[in-house]
Amino acid sequence: MLKVALGFLLASFLWGFAFKGPLNFWLGIFIAGIGILIFGFSEERTRKIIRPRWEDLPVGILSGILIYSFFFAFAVFVKKFLPELYLSVEEVKALKDLAPIYFSFPVALSVSVGEEVFWRGFVQRTLMENLGKLQGYLLSILLYSLAHAFTFNLSLIVAAIGAGAFWGFLFIWKRDLTPLIISHITWDVLLFTFGM
Repeated sequence: MLKVALGFLLASFLWGFAFKGPLNFWLGIFIAGIGILIFGFSEERTRKIIRPRWEDLPVGILSGILIYSFFFAFAVFVKKFLPELYLSVEEVKALKDLAPIYFSFPVALSVSVGEEVFWRGFVQRTLMENLGKLQGYLLSILLYSLAHAFTFNLSLIVAAIGAGAFWGFLFIWKRDLTPLIISHITWDVLLFTFGM
């Protein structure tokens, strides 16, 4: 459990550094993704729950489209009824212009794989093993959203709660990181391509 706490502090620092640090956002978030990926992979038990199978592909792609569609609809709702909150969405959208589009795909890969390996494969798995399935699941969502608090962006914190709950449930269902990684990559590619 100490390693989970240390990992949480590292992830929080890296996300804050990516969004508010001196580096270009895209370089910062790429480094953050690689950092948590290495930390998550430092445990052999995490590496053992990546078992690619062909059936993971449709599950991952469809779930990625599903969560993107949900957040797209939610963004439309927020823009219409909660314009103050939508300002924080606009802040995130503006980050797209800080790098050429071709750089966004390596970033999507590092962040998607890194987040799923770290947050679901390491943090959620460890918490469920030590606290029980439900408590571990809920605490992992809380920690995931708290780490995003260091971006100081309300829309990202809200998105982290929803995404953490969605991918956390998918992990409980599949007990394999492969469909989650595919889902997260699909979500990021759709997000970087079409926005919110």
